[in-house]
Amino acid sequence: MTETWKLSIKPDSKSGLDALTLCRGKGIIGIGWHHCYRENDGDIEMPQSAMDAWNVIEAFWEENGRQYVPHVFLFELSPGDFVWIHQGGDYWLCKIGEGLLFGNEIDVDYHRYDLGHARPAQWVKVEEDLITGSILRGCIAPKTLQRISVTEQEQRAYANLFDRRLDNPAWRPVWSSEHFDFWLNPERNADFVSLMTPDDLEDIVCFHLQEQGWAIRKSSCYRSHPEFEFQMVHRTTGRPGFVQVKSGNSWLDRSKYVRKLQEGDVFLVAGGGVGGEAVKGIKTLEISKLLTWAKANPWAIGKSLYARMALMQCPA
Repeated sequence: MTETWKLSIKPDSKSGLDALTLCRGKGIIGIGWHHCYRENDGDIEMPQSAMDAWNVIEAFWEENGRQYVPHVFLFELSPGDFVWIHQGGDYWLCKIGEGLLFGNEIDVDYHRYDLGHARPAQWVKVEEDLITGSILRGCIAPKTLQRISVTEQEQRAYANLFDRRLDNPAWRPVWSSEHFDFWLNPERNADFVSLMTPDDLEDIVCFHLQEQGWAIRKSSCYRSHPEFEFQMVHRTTGRPGFVQVKSGNSWLDRSKYVRKLQEGDVFLVAGGGVGGEAVKGIKTLEISKLLTWAKANPWAIGKSLYARMALMQCPA
């Protein structure tokens, strides 16, 4: 079964060397842990298999416990798997090929690039507006290497995108009204949510509340305010409103927001649901109702989300 991963190629390269550029140029993806293949400033015999490499790694780092990343890289990644790389503001989709490379098989200066282990891979560049919310959240996860949970539809769509981009790097899906009709079905709400980035959901929440008489206070829209995404004010009463939005499977607890009721109303939206006892003044906006509203008001859906809807429906 094909799996999807996130990888950060951020080894401790020497000044002036760029491991990401080297990997793209050689058609590989790689990780560090190169030190175990150097001894007295010279190369030791390179491994012939994943198990050989693992034995060397364990022996070299035996006092530091299990080395999670190289173990996953050697034994859990498989040919045909897709790997997302997000660095320098760019997104790359890579498809793993057959084989493994170690130490000087990667490059004569592998130790200066801090690349000890690599796999052959083809690379294609993908614009951010074609990145679904599940992929985006997976890419910003702190681990160097980890799985990304995607739907079967996402898996098929990105395999199709990869194949098309190999032939034509500029290829993009073409939007049609049929795509929107497909996503109007409430039974597809869960899949639709997986397409949405945090910004997509925040925009819909904001537009919906503005139709209910609330106006957004722009100065409150900063990432430095983690407790709430933005603040609003009611046009008629002048009462403040504080809005927190969590996409994906994240959930929110009402009890953590009770103290804010002294200042105004609280609106909570979470893909994983809102828990805790009901509290007067804390309003829960259900994802299903927000999607119904958005589909009845397509102007509230951003162009990038339209692009992703088209991508998911594009025939192979």
